Amino acid sequence: MERIRRPVVAGSFYPGSARELKSFLASVFCPVPEKVKAVAVVSPHAGYVYSGRTAAEVFSKVVVPETVVVAGPNHRGWGEPYAVSPHDGWQTPLGVIPVDREFAALLCEKSRFLKPDAFAFAAEHSIEVQLPFIQHANPSASVVAICLQGTPRDPAFEEIGAAIAAVIREKGADALVVASSDMTHYEPRRSAERKDRAALDAICGLDSRLLVERVEEMDISMCGFAPVLVAIAAAKALGAKAGETVMYATSGDVTGDDEVVGYAGVLIR
Repeated sequence: MERIRRPVVAGSFYPGSARELKSFLASVFCPVPEKVKAVAVVSPHAGYVYSGRTAAEVFSKVVVPETVVVAGPNHRGWGEPYAVSPHDGWQTPLGVIPVDREFAALLCEKSRFLKPDAFAFAAEHSIEVQLPFIQHANPSASVVAICLQGTPRDPAFEEIGAAIAAVIREKGADALVVASSDMTHYEPRRSAERKDRAALDAICGLDSRLLVERVEEMDISMCGFAPVLVAIAAAKALGAKAGETVMYATSGDVTGDDEVVGYAGVLIR
């Protein structure tokens, strides 16, 4: 198996050249006098033209430590349902970001669900698009990548979150959990904003049960409910008290269309 995971959406979701990517990141990162130390964040994963400013708002405001656990949804349904990247590193136009292999191995030991599996990540963009923001914020950071399938009531997510928290405590690591998710998909702006406000209220309250209920009852099409549920479980186990929405936007802000996808940036601490 090739030990470096090569980029698959560079040049489409985000600039494919280092020069263009650095220029974009410099233009969207905001100077912040004092960064926030968070346990977890929620960041979108669409094309940068649509959601890049929202993601940059998150990574501008937060301290990005040496270890970043990035959990994303498995859009294609390939591979293991609860997969951990077995690679040595992930390549982007900015270079290779190393994988914290020790953290990943401990995570698989502590969770009965997580399995090493490269195939789950083969064409998945939800983790890849987060990496340039991490590299820009902290060039020495390493990552642990997790790709998730399942339904909102899947008990695996709570257990995986607890396992992440346990490894962070055991290693004494300064770590950040990133839940990669877009919000409501392809609905009229007013409907999308109403649904997304309801989901964000539950996320900021760290209320997993309420988030699941609202996703099901309101038919909220946020693709990353699984990573968000994992992040909430991990954050609560690590003592987090609440979340804060730092930015909300929609694709309509760029296209002018009324049929939109929602994007949110949340800090959890």
